Amino acid sequence: MEHQSSEFSVEEQLKVIRETMTRTTAFTEIPGFAMMGIGLLALVVAGLLEYTGTSYITWVEAWVLTALIAILLGAWGIHLKARKVEKPHIAQTARKFWLGLAPAFVVTAFLTLMVLGVTPHNYQEKLNTYWFIPLDVLRILPSLWMLMYGLAISAAGAYSIKAVSQMGLSFLGIGVMTFLIPEMNINLMMMIGFGGLHLIFGWVIAKRYGG
Repeated sequence: MEHQSSEFSVEEQLKVIRETMTRTTAFTEIPGFAMMGIGLLALVVAGLLEYTGTSYITWVEAWVLTALIAILLGAWGIHLKARKVEKPHIAQTARKFWLGLAPAFVVTAFLTLMVLGVTPHNYQEKLNTYWFIPLDVLRILPSLWMLMYGLAISAAGAYSIKAVSQMGLSFLGIGVMTFLIPEMNINLMMMIGFGGLHLIFGWVIAKRYGG
């Protein structure tokens, strides 16, 4: 009985140690180079949209597609960087990091549909008529996206390195500024936010935390 009790005690202690490591270890597998790639992608998209003067609906579609590509690029970069690190607790920390991001991403998608006036009752009509987006409505989206992205990054930053939280706060600041100065060019603000901030913080992370 004493042997079983001792063995059980050791297992419990190891479990506590692993859980403590998971709670206190920052998720450092943020891909700096992939983040810089996302920044370059945003710069290119914003530049093309500004140069071509595309219609409002195409503007929204372009950024939605860009966001999907950016998520895939970021996930791929995290996967590659995490493979180089042999830490048994890294998977749990990474899961908490993604759970910090996911709710804000989902809410952003629904808020975008709400701003655009898309509902379960009229979505078919919207698609059939290639719905028109008023300029005042369009100007809300960059601020909304940057505020929600900043919120997501700030939440996930609780499980990651300091630079991630700083980037989240920077996006919140740019989002507020975009809302308070509605006459600013929306493509320029997207360049500064999703382009510039990703490039700056991606470079910082790549330099300090290796790739």
